[in-house]
Amino acid sequence: MGSAKAALVKAFSAAYTIVDRRRRLNVVSLHRIGQQQGARLPAQVRHQLTLLKESHRIILPSQLSQFEGYDGPLAMITVDDGHACTYEQLFPICRDLDIPFIAYLPVDYLLHGQWLWFDQLECLYRQTGSMTSEQYHSLQQQLKGLTPDLRAEKLAMLASQWAFDLPAAPVADYAPLGSDDIREMLSSGLFEVGSHAVTHTILTQLDERSMVAELKEAKMILESHFETTVNSFCYPNGLSGDFNQPVIENVRACGYTTAMTSLEGSNIRAQMDPLQLCRIHIGLPDHALLKELSGLGRWQKVFCGDSGSQQVLG
Repeated sequence: MGSAKAALVKAFSAAYTIVDRRRRLNVVSLHRIGQQQGARLPAQVRHQLTLLKESHRIILPSQLSQFEGYDGPLAMITVDDGHACTYEQLFPICRDLDIPFIAYLPVDYLLHGQWLWFDQLECLYRQTGSMTSEQYHSLQQQLKGLTPDLRAEKLAMLASQWAFDLPAAPVADYAPLGSDDIREMLSSGLFEVGSHAVTHTILTQLDERSMVAELKEAKMILESHFETTVNSFCYPNGLSGDFNQPVIENVRACGYTTAMTSLEGSNIRAQMDPLQLCRIHIGLPDHALLKELSGLGRWQKVFCGDSGSQQVLG
């Protein structure tokens, strides 16, 4: 978008906040930060989190009920998956800016040395050169709808087919947070641990027993390992169809009080369901980020038929 159009979007966004004065909660979402494929650059993240701090009171999910009467715009900062760059890149930024954030952690990846399946696939794509970009994205779509066992079989078959010896544990570019790093972040008072299930499997692909196990075990293991309370959940992938009412009710029954989706938009506090919170993805151009934060982006999607659909793997 040209600079004139970007400036116009910013002006409309500012005007929209005057017209629509409903109290909002804006939850921003991050994944990897650094030089990996698809990762956000630290300078861009710092800049956009600074913009967020200038206009919002930033809180943690555990604090949401404490701010029911707060009249200004609230925000949360979330990061999915728990890659090492959360500590190496995001934590210093948030510490410098004195703003809190939460990381949603898949237990098998964080504590049991298991690859995230989409990291495995990306590693195969980058290291073997055996598929086109179109084939890579097609495989992403196929694999994300499988159960963990079927997904592992498919990835092993691909690695064998391309004669690539995929390491048993994630290599450096895909390494998870260390437990000591998480404890240091917790001790800062600027950080919370959230649950991203055990195996990072889309919950609607599982039978109810397996789904409940993903929810309960992740909460119990994270709380025990880090001696902290885990009351917030993030739906793996988190788009329409990746969670439904039975999943939401089980999230509630397992003791979670907030849950993050990957549906894009601003949350109107008087209308929102804390177990279906929409998020806004850091890394959009500034004018697009400001449009989403103002609520104009959500209005555009609803009234102008712009679905804003996207592929999410976090």
